[in-house]
Amino acid sequence: LHYAITAKGTLDLTRIYQVFAIDQYSVKGKLGVDLVAKGNQADALAGRYASLANSGRIEFDQLELYTKEYPAPFLIPSGTISFNQDKAWLKNTLLQYQQNTFNLNGYAQNFIGYAPLDQVLLGNLQVSSKKIVVDDFMAFAGSDSSTPAAASGVVLLPTNLNLQLNAKVDAVQYGSTVLNNFAGQLVLNKGQLQLTDTKFQVAGGTFNLAASYAPLNPQSANFSFTVKADSFDVKRAYKEIPLFREMASAAGKAAGRISLNYSLDGRLNDQMAPVMPSIKGAGELTLADVQVSGLKLFSAVSKATGKDSLNKPNLKAVVLKSSIKNNLITLQRTKMRIFG
Repeated sequence: LHYAITAKGTLDLTRIYQVFAIDQYSVKGKLGVDLVAKGNQADALAGRYASLANSGRIEFDQLELYTKEYPAPFLIPSGTISFNQDKAWLKNTLLQYQQNTFNLNGYAQNFIGYAPLDQVLLGNLQVSSKKIVVDDFMAFAGSDSSTPAAASGVVLLPTNLNLQLNAKVDAVQYGSTVLNNFAGQLVLNKGQLQLTDTKFQVAGGTFNLAASYAPLNPQSANFSFTVKADSFDVKRAYKEIPLFREMASAAGKAAGRISLNYSLDGRLNDQMAPVMPSIKGAGELTLADVQVSGLKLFSAVSKATGKDSLNKPNLKAVVLKSSIKNNLITLQRTKMRIFG
């Protein structure tokens, strides 16, 4: 592909799109253009950047983009893309989507092949936000009343992007769970999301997460993750993390600090909730310093031994190893010392 483009002036995308509309897409707003682009796509792909002559900028003015993958439009109120050879640079550009506002810094590559030929857009971006509401991105979120309320759909991801993202978000709301001070490396590639070296805070503890997410269709997605956390509040985790509450129901009878090292994979339904029979995994739950009250296990031991004190034991440094498969949690034999 050889290209030679010179442009200067203002483009009214709202009027242009009325003539050159694409099904299931919509564009509104204006672009201020001052750029020169000349070269060969093969030179860009081969890294012969000295053979390219791409420079200039595009300024956004209330740009609104609607795509078939998302229920609401994306809005860029203002911002600038600067072109230099093979890269298009963003600097302090705001991207808004429903309740979410992102600040973007970084670059994209292969914009010549991406725009006219629908090739994969490469890039590396720094992304920051005060708050992200995951439910806003679900496939049917905010759609008309004919869609059943229970069918919100999974979060779909574009398949023609390969982006390295360095994310920093003050709060991520996922259903009723809020992850604070979220930071980590994300890779969005071929419609799938990988998270590495990711940290966040919840239930009074810091969690380290490595995860993957892959939507299968608007109603289903696969997920996997490994999570590690030292010394978080078991009572807060029971209240704040629905998956922990469902898989560790005995935690409702406990108070104190615990640690976690667990790996899980499975499937999400159209409400982005885990399908319990699909989950499998294994790991450890360590009771660092936990007071148990009203748990049937210890009530039975207390009654059988005639020792009332065993009904409300204090447990320290107890490691519970378990595995999950076919909707069953299997707990390995565990020894614990209570009152000597």
